[in-house]
Amino acid sequence: GEWKASGYAEDGGWTQMVASLHGELPLPPVKCPAKLRTMKPSDLERIVHLANSSFGFERLSMDCFDAWKEEDPAFGTDWVFVAECGGVPVSILVSKTDTEYSRYFRAKRGYLGPAATLPQYRNKGFATALTVMAMNSLWKRGMNDVNLYTSIRNAASIRLLNKLGFRKSCTYLQLSKTFKS
Repeated sequence: GEWKASGYAEDGGWTQMVASLHGELPLPPVKCPAKLRTMKPSDLERIVHLANSSFGFERLSMDCFDAWKEEDPAFGTDWVFVAECGGVPVSILVSKTDTEYSRYFRAKRGYLGPAATLPQYRNKGFATALTVMAMNSLWKRGMNDVNLYTSIRNAASIRLLNKLGFRKSCTYLQLSKTFKS
């Protein structure tokens, strides 16, 4: 109320979601022929382009994988999951160790994101299948739970995540205000 009284308006935000990992989940089907796999080193440029095209802004850069590897030396291309149609990546999901949380709480928590699907390939089950693949991979790597963030406006993502056992942990609202010059 205090922020709204000061002229701020809600302008989106993020929901943190967490799921416990208790074992391997069955891989759900996708609605069109596709190959589901882990990333190959030769995919890097196409995956960066896919993510940025999907988000509509520069979300990944060519050096992001090096930064993730520096943060966690165990990170590699086998932590990135890809759906391809006709030999072309159409959806990706990156998994990592949630290094900060795991270090601070002496825990084993994974992190998912970013996830991206080209618009013409959405609603075909790729995000669900890649999320399950990533969750299974994190469980096999000894993680106890997994964490991610999604837009509070992305109802489809929240529904998908709830079906996979994720629950809301907290929500961060984004506020904006226009100042007169």
